[in-house]
Amino acid sequence: MKEILKMALTLMLITAVSAASLSYVHSVTSDIIDARDAERSRQAILDFFPGAVTVEEETVEGVDFKAVYGEGEVFLGALAQARARGYGAPGIPYQLVIDGQGEIINIIYGPNEETVGIGKKIEEEPFVSQIIGLTPKDPIELGRDIDVITGATESSAGMAKSLRDTMDKFAATFLDG
Repeated sequence: MKEILKMALTLMLITAVSAASLSYVHSVTSDIIDARDAERSRQAILDFFPGAVTVEEETVEGVDFKAVYGEGEVFLGALAQARARGYGAPGIPYQLVIDGQGEIINIIYGPNEETVGIGKKIEEEPFVSQIIGLTPKDPIELGRDIDVITGATESSAGMAKSLRDTMDKFAATFLDG
């Protein structure tokens, strides 16, 4: 009985130390990750909206938008930050660059847990080029304007659904529906 109690206490101690270590690492790295994400957003705005004068942040049902305005408060477009459900947890973070008329002009993927060589193909051609040029008026669904990647059905379907959702929110917020 003493041996079992000793092993249980040892296991509890190891678990507590592991949890504390993970918590510490998370607290240290979360600021670095946030800074990296902010820099990626800032760079995307500079690259795709060279006439940007002001940027206003707005969150619409879980999607973060950075609305970009030029001289005279002219709406130039937005940078949408969203997360698609994929095969790997915790999903597929991405930034969608959308011009003032609602056309997708770029997609920037964040780090994700999708399977290398299969699910990661959503980040490559020809999948990416299917997304560029889509607008809220397009169906943005698998089999119509987005092809399924063989072996990566969940990643493809998750991206299509998330893109549709993000574009709907963009249109409702910035294009009056």
